[in-house]
Amino acid sequence: MREMKLSYRVPNHIISKIGFNNLNVSLVGQNLFFIYKSVPNINPEAVLGTSGTNAYVEYTSYPSERSFGFSINASF
Repeated sequence: MREMKLSYRVPNHIISKIGFNNLNVSLVGQNLFFIYKSVPNINPEAVLGTSGTNAYVEYTSYPSERSFGFSINASF
């Protein structure tokens, strides 16, 4: 799962009291999990070697990191 975003648009009757025209609040997560992976302990986005000396060896990429965050989008 590359990215998941859960958003909530605050209703107008609430945000008009504080002077906003639009207010969206979101939670964002990146690299949360793999839906399907045929080879265990290998990052599917990594490059695997194919020659005899480095076959099945991951190289040229760092491990995918999981991250979480939030976003606020407002207009006045």
